[in-house]
Amino acid sequence: MLSNIFYWLACVTSVISLFALLAIFILEGMNLPRLTRRECLLFVFFPVGVAAGLILAWIRPFCGGLLALASLSGFYAAHYASAHEWPRGTAFLAFTAPAILFLLSGILA
Repeated sequence: MLSNIFYWLACVTSVISLFALLAIFILEGMNLPRLTRRECLLFVFFPVGVAAGLILAWIRPFCGGLLALASLSGFYAAHYASAHEWPRGTAFLAFTAPAILFLLSGILA
């Protein structure tokens, strides 16, 4: 019962998160061909890896949640390795938050 609540809450929040990310990239006019190598690496982790994890989590909650959190960790590690500072703000964590709910759903199932 509790795992179903976490699952559906994660599904709803992940859809909101994915649409918000999509809206940001459309409204900002993201120009992918102009990204540097560093930016491409970061882009693979966030948002691509996180989005792939959230979408996978709709079918396999634990695996998808784990992929999304691993991608976020990779993003933070790559950013720190290249810029010698952590990414600022909480937006990256907020967009990935549904992954925690998917993990809880998978653990409790």
